[in-house]
Amino acid sequence: ASQVSSRAVTFVLNLVITRMLTPEAYGLAAVQFHLINTVILFLAREGFRRGCLRPPSDGIAGVQRARRTLVMAALC
Repeated sequence: ASQVSSRAVTFVLNLVITRMLTPEAYGLAAVQFHLINTVILFLAREGFRRGCLRPPSDGIAGVQRARRTLVMAALC
């Protein structure tokens, strides 16, 4: 029930904000949000990708690190 009410409140607030903004302001905000979202996701994924490409060190520690990396990759 809490999730449904939270989504309903968010939906109503989005409707109110959309009605109050001009089309130009709404479009500008939508483009800026998409740009920020894309940049944040790129930075997060790039760091993770580079960490996965790092060659494992020799020995038990390298195997354990590779195992942890694979577990994290499976979770993403």
